[in-house]
Parts: sequence; C-alpha cells; structure tokens
Amino acid sequence: QGNTGDEQVKQLIIILQTNLSMICFKQKKHKMSRDVASKALEVDNQNVKALYRRAVASRAMGDVDAARADLKEAYKLDPANTAVKKELIAIKKSLEDMKKKEKARLQKAFSSKSGSLLYSDKEAEEKRKLEEKKEQERRDAEALKKRKQEWEDECVRRMSSEPPEEAISYEDWDKAMKKKDEDEEKA
Repeated sequence: QGNTGDEQVKQLIIILQTNLSMICFKQKKHKMSRDVASKALEVDNQNVKALYRRAVASRAMGDVDAARADLKEAYKLDPANTAVKKELIAIKKSLEDMKKKEKARLQKAFSSKSGSLLYSDKEAEEKRKLEEKKEQERRDAEALKKRKQEWEDECVRRMSSEPPEEAISYEDWDKAMKKKDEDEEKA
C-alpha cells in the first residue's frame, strides 16, 4: 500500500476543485470557474467532471470551441455520462441557431427589396453611430460589473484574512482604486 496517501490527496484536490468550480459557476464567476477546473485537470488531465466543469464555464464565457473540445474529450473518456451528452447537444443546437441567424442576417443585408443593395450614406452613418453608442454602453456596463466583482473579491479577501479586516463600501473602494490608478499613471 506504499503511495496511497499521495493518490488520496490527489483525489481530494480534484474533488475540492471541481466542487469549487461549480460554486464559482453558480455565482456567475465563469472565468474563475474555468480556471479552477483547469487546476483540477493539471492534477488529472482525464477527469471527466473537471473537463465538464471547464467546458460549461468556457461556454458561458462565449468560447464555444474550447467548450466543445473539452466535452468531446470527456465523452471519449465516459460515453455514458448524460451531463456531457446533454451539454454537447446543447452546444450543437446553439451553433446551428447561430448559423441560421447569420444566414438570415446575410440574406437580409443582400436582399434587393429596398431597391438598393446599400443604405444611403446618411442612414448608414446614423446606424453606425447608434451601434457605437450601444457598444460603448455595453463596455461601460461590463467595466462596472468587473469593478464590482473586484470589490466583492477584495471584501472576501479582507474578511477571510488573519486577523479579519472590515469590509469596505464600494464607493470607498472605488475612490481608493481610482486614486491608486492615477498615482501609478503619474509615476
């Protein structure tokens, strides 16, 4: 029974990391979920549960190709795993839907119903400005969401440190981070 301790430790690490990956996913921390599952795969690169967790997180982040690759690998290792099968089917369906939407969009763009293949310059410029505005609003919302996530992580770090520190309000944290960024730019 020589090295059973090492194997037990590896199995425990994999179990903890795959469970942590699931928790992060449920908290909508998809990147962290993917990274934790990847850590489990460093211990055992053929762990079906870790491959599945990383695939689900990758898909939630929009990386369908990585998700599909992990799911195919998991399916090779365990063809009877129903969760893997369901996720593979869901990815296939979403890819088909994306192709249909793209095809419809291209047909609409090149249809001659309006009598012209191109928009007038004014219409095209208005549409471009509207799209730019929507994209900027999306980026701003994404940046705010990211900053709030960083603040949450900082609060968790503070409360779990030894000795525990008091959590900080988002406004105070945001002011401190902006000041820090300004100081770094000046330096």
